[in-house]
Amino acid sequence: MLDHSIFDMNFMVVPQFSLEDFHIQAFNREQTHSAKFRRVQQRVQSETRYVAGEADSVAG
Repeated sequence: MLDHSIFDMNFMVVPQFSLEDFHIQAFNREQTHSAKFRRVQQRVQSETRYVAGEADSVAG
């Protein structure tokens, strides 16, 4: 996880840092976050199905 304060500081300190690089990094960070989010979502869904299955077996 990239610390935003460090990132912003570097952005100010390094003038040759291009806007394109900035967008690429932001995009990559966004992709990483959405991938992590999808993994968490999948885990929650599979755990929900597991718990629902447990409840069914207890009820049955």
